[in-house]
Amino acid sequence: MDSERARLYIDGVHDLSEGKSWCYSARYRPGREALQSDVAYWLRQMPPTQLKRNASELIVEIWRKRWPCADRGREK
Repeated sequence: MDSERARLYIDGVHDLSEGKSWCYSARYRPGREALQSDVAYWLRQMPPTQLKRNASELIVEIWRKRWPCADRGREK
């Protein structure tokens, strides 16, 4: 997948999941580049068996660990 398509895919996952599956923290609202960098970094850290899972689920899992909705007193 080329980098522009990957960015657009990540943007779509962001639009669908923010505020539902993960939430920005009260202190930090990462920009597009930070979100994409986190995804790229953490996907590279995962073992190959994990990478066979659904890509959107992996992305949401990464963001949920970093920015759980509970940080803002909201339920997941």
